[in-house]
Amino acid sequence: MTWALAALVWGCSPSLPGRVCTTPAPVASGGASRPAEVPKQPASEHVDGVAAVSPLERYYPGSDDARTATPLKRYTTAVVLFAPPRPEPATPLERIETLSFQPVVCVIAGRIQTGVRCGEVMPRRTTVRLTAASSGYDTMEIMRSTTPFTSSPEDGTVTFPAPYAPACCMYKGCAGKTIPYRPAERQGSALATSRTILAVWPEDADIDLVPLTPETDDPSTHPWKAERSGARKFLQLATSDLDRDGRPEILVYELWANDYGLDVFANGSQEPIYRFSCGNI
Repeated sequence: MTWALAALVWGCSPSLPGRVCTTPAPVASGGASRPAEVPKQPASEHVDGVAAVSPLERYYPGSDDARTATPLKRYTTAVVLFAPPRPEPATPLERIETLSFQPVVCVIAGRIQTGVRCGEVMPRRTTVRLTAASSGYDTMEIMRSTTPFTSSPEDGTVTFPAPYAPACCMYKGCAGKTIPYRPAERQGSALATSRTILAVWPEDADIDLVPLTPETDDPSTHPWKAERSGARKFLQLATSDLDRDGRPEILVYELWANDYGLDVFANGSQEPIYRFSCGNI
């Protein structure tokens, strides 16, 4: 199946700096902010002798085979950024989460770092390499916001000075802190994604990135532990070796009934070295 970035005229994201997003109250009982996204069939199911596409497919980032202007090479400073898939539409008219990348793990002068620190070493405006290149976007110019972030969840108004913003927000509140990067502005449209996308900076950085799929993500081989009550599944999205020490950095997606979380494991850690979550129910 070809996964594409959709060009959308309207959109408002909890992680969009500079835009005031008033998040609506939950629409389902039990505090859920949108209908549950629960897988209904395994990846191996076949229909009329043809392998069915896994409902988990969109949570995985796609291959790292984007074309770059120069061959890949090693850098002592490089960053992996993450953009989650937008929620499935729940009503005929609703706000859309537009495309926003956030730095989650990096190497700085040869040392592994996470989160905000990774964004702080990146330029204000730059070009990154994307996974899921079948969308037609091998690379993309992205930029920080120059305006403050404001949101009004149930727990109270949240504000961050530019270029900072929460790592994620739901109807109840916001979590974490990041420096979001968005596609360079173009008049009349905004981008959204129906699939997880990873980005690499610099665009030609060789970080031994190995994205996984529902078929190659074997829970029996996971070297990490994630035992949080409420999460429906933990999906190992990709591995990398930013610092070339032979011990992979691992990105893990927390699949909740509503919203999501992300974990970063590194250097053989059994607990995440970085995590944020807006998952609920």
